[in-house]
Amino acid sequence: MSDRSLRTGEPASSASPAPEPRKTGASDRDAILGDIPTSLRGSAPSVFRRVPPPGNPLAAHDTAGWDQFDAAFEALGGQILPAEALALLLKREGGVWADEDVLQYLPKIPRAPSVWDAEIGVCFADLAIAETGTLLVAAKSGRSRLTSLAPPVNVVLIRESSIVASPEDAFVRLPKETCVLISGTSRTSDIEGILIRGVHGPREIYLVRI
Repeated sequence: MSDRSLRTGEPASSASPAPEPRKTGASDRDAILGDIPTSLRGSAPSVFRRVPPPGNPLAAHDTAGWDQFDAAFEALGGQILPAEALALLLKREGGVWADEDVLQYLPKIPRAPSVWDAEIGVCFADLAIAETGTLLVAAKSGRSRLTSLAPPVNVVLIRESSIVASPEDAFVRLPKETCVLISGTSRTSDIEGILIRGVHGPREIYLVRI
């Protein structure tokens, strides 16, 4: 009991012990870890949820799955094109940059000097996620991640059999390569809440199923 409590009759306080002084040369990481109670160290669960293998992946040419994808994709600013319209779209001025694995599906067109000079970038997507309208593009030989990011217009080809139901179904099929997830056009509302497309990437995105 303190002298003050003896004089005033107030109950003695149970003040917390003062924190230990930081050791000379200790890093910020050491300081942060030092503040974690010993009982909690090493017991935090992983932030990544274990996803079980999909039980019923969508079948090839799944109409309901593609209908769901189309609705979600268009809500994000994307447009679905029939294969017959591809040649007409690629005639737009500005030149085209296409990854090597899509060239066999394209008509003979002038190629831009570089991906940075192209008006249109054409790439292949590996998966389409019906639930979110998202396209997954994996980095592979003959592909450039910039094809889907740098040109103002992005045209994506995909096989009918590449539809999956949910992100979980897509993640268990992720290839080892780096992947790009595309959910509609590039858009931002940073300035006065006004939605602007094409600031950080393509302002238009088209999907063609083959």
